[in-house]
Amino acid sequence: MIGLVETCGQCGFDAAAYTPDDLLGTLRALAPIWRTATEGIDPAILAARPAPDVWSAMAATFEGSRASSLARRLLDALNAAQQAGGDARGQMSAALIVVDGARHDDPWSGRLVDLRVDRHERPVDEIGRLIDAAEAYDGFARGVDALMAGDGARALEALDAALELLPGEENLMFPRTGALMLAGRQIEGLAEARALLAARPTWSVVLKSFSEKGLIALPPELDP
Repeated sequence: MIGLVETCGQCGFDAAAYTPDDLLGTLRALAPIWRTATEGIDPAILAARPAPDVWSAMAATFEGSRASSLARRLLDALNAAQQAGGDARGQMSAALIVVDGARHDDPWSGRLVDLRVDRHERPVDEIGRLIDAAEAYDGFARGVDALMAGDGARALEALDAALELLPGEENLMFPRTGALMLAGRQIEGLAEARALLAARPTWSVVLKSFSEKGLIALPPELDP
């Protein structure tokens, strides 16, 4: 899926100048120009492009995907294309961009997802890992907001969902200790704090800082 954000210097196409009603006519008028532009390309390069069944797999999977977000539907399509054969040259890079659909003065504004992986043996898998991380940290933000609002149950719900995406992520486990305590589960919260300290003793600096602000209870061994 390609979005043109400025006028093409070769054919003059301006994505901002058309309406849905005149798009088909515009594309028909530009087709001969694009055909001419591709005549000078080495046939070997064109032959190395994905075969038609790869495009079909992408389209069918995207249309049939019931993923929770547009980014994941696009990821499903990329995975289907790879399973159907992918690029004849093998895997090297992958990119995925999702925008909010509104027009912005700055081309970088309105980007909801903007991921790119280069020089990687499995770039599509890596894009998926980054989407997991992004969604997990969205859950982190919701969990912290709930903590600050005094809603331990809602904080736990958001942080537990985030940890399903990134199991064992310490930066998610830390606010979960506070969520457990806020929800009245002090023993579990202290146990989670001790687990963090056992895995990385320097968490004591952060725990003490939050304790001084009255945001979390310290394990007895850290309480001066």
